[in-house]
Amino acid sequence: HSGDYGEQGLADTETALEEAGIDYCIGDTITVKEVNGVKIAFLAYTYGVNEEQSKTSKELETVNIFSEEQAKKDIEYAKQKSDTICVLMHWGDMYSNEVSEGQRKIADFLVDNGVTLIIGTHPATVQPMEIRQNKEGKNVLVAYSLGNFCSSIVEDNAKVELILNIELRKSGETGEVFLRKVDYTPLYMLDNGTASENRYEIIDMKNAAFQYASGKGTITRNTYNKLISGLDLLENVLKQE
Repeated sequence: HSGDYGEQGLADTETALEEAGIDYCIGDTITVKEVNGVKIAFLAYTYGVNEEQSKTSKELETVNIFSEEQAKKDIEYAKQKSDTICVLMHWGDMYSNEVSEGQRKIADFLVDNGVTLIIGTHPATVQPMEIRQNKEGKNVLVAYSLGNFCSSIVEDNAKVELILNIELRKSGETGEVFLRKVDYTPLYMLDNGTASENRYEIIDMKNAAFQYASGKGTITRNTYNKLISGLDLLENVLKQE
């Protein structure tokens, strides 16, 4: 969607992100962030863009359309500049909780070429996660889709979201970075209606449901039922792998 409103829209988005202190990847840019002594390279790719045929060549240069040839070059370069690599993939089928064959093919390629983290978006729904082993026997996290976080989408399965909590460790002896632990916080995107001051509200599903069941919560019975349904959906989705 970065090109939906042309070059000016993209420039405005960059300005807004910079003012908010949020880093981003654009075009073929590789962003490297150092977190507690670990240099993490972030690479971003998409399967395509909206109305691709109508975009100018300059507009298309602002996004990174995935290709194995380009990704291999980027990964090799990132290995020289960082301790570990995270690939952000825009892929998959809208509103589907299932992983497509196209996603699996790209994931296979990225795992084989030495990335540590693959975090997906686009379907607007949560999809399975798995821990894979690369050619060197190191763990690789593949989170096919974390959901949409906050949006006005009305489909029930698009209201369930995840925040990933990822722990990486760096060996003091070898300098090798490895994936140590992954867990997640399940969220629900609640629509409070057009009359509400804050229409869209992100809720910690487990905490809100527990508080309600303990008689301490402020949510309604209807919302509680939605959270329970969302947790059931999440359990079924994540156990697919």
